[in-house]
Amino acid sequence: MKEYNFKVSNIIDKNNEYHMLIISFAAAFNDIALINKEIFEIYENDKDKKEYIWFLSKTMIGHLREAYKFLYNSLEDSGEFKGKFKDKLFSINGVINLYNKIKSEIGDNTNGTFLKEVLMPSRDFVFHYNSKSWFDLINDVLEEFKTENSYSSIKLFSENPKNAYEMIKNDYVFASDIQLNCILKLGQMHNDKLKEKEFINKLLDITVVILQILELILNDFINNISPTKYYTITSLIKYYNNITFDKNSF
Repeated sequence: MKEYNFKVSNIIDKNNEYHMLIISFAAAFNDIALINKEIFEIYENDKDKKEYIWFLSKTMIGHLREAYKFLYNSLEDSGEFKGKFKDKLFSINGVINLYNKIKSEIGDNTNGTFLKEVLMPSRDFVFHYNSKSWFDLINDVLEEFKTENSYSSIKLFSENPKNAYEMIKNDYVFASDIQLNCILKLGQMHNDKLKEKEFINKLLDITVVILQILELILNDFINNISPTKYYTITSLIKYYNNITFDKNSF
């Protein structure tokens, strides 16, 4: 592993708009990479945490859509930055080919594309941007549950919780079951008629390409930092290590 330690103000210029983009690209990379790292570790070491894998997976869907939106805004003339950073980013070897690949996979914000019909509404449902437009989809899923005689549950570990720590142990499993099936149904309703495994594989393909694009951009930024600006400083982790968590006060 190669670690770069530096004084932040020597590397990130607050007056440089491209550096503002780099911060967001790096944060997006961290979010998506961390979620997938957690999923892989659970698969390898603790397969009993299937419910947690579902939570991480649906969270990743939201991050994927937001990361793609930021790439679009940074690379397209019609994006938020009006192509201001397009030439710089497309000059990085491999970025334009990977970006075109991801565009061909998910399309643009028009009817019938994976982005418009699956990824965006999935993000909305994951982050609870629910509206009446969801009712028909939920009703379809509930009808399938009725036909299949499906069961779910509510797990109340404390019916009269004394504090938030006791409260968060409760689990309304039925809602997660319905949410998952609504998202999977969006894949089934899409033009490609994606079955569950195909849907997950498509999400994984999108994840890999987005991470590759972000990694190319970030590596280019790192490679253009002058070696004279590397410093060894005390990591911010020291501050986090001094924070204690008292579950009784939560």
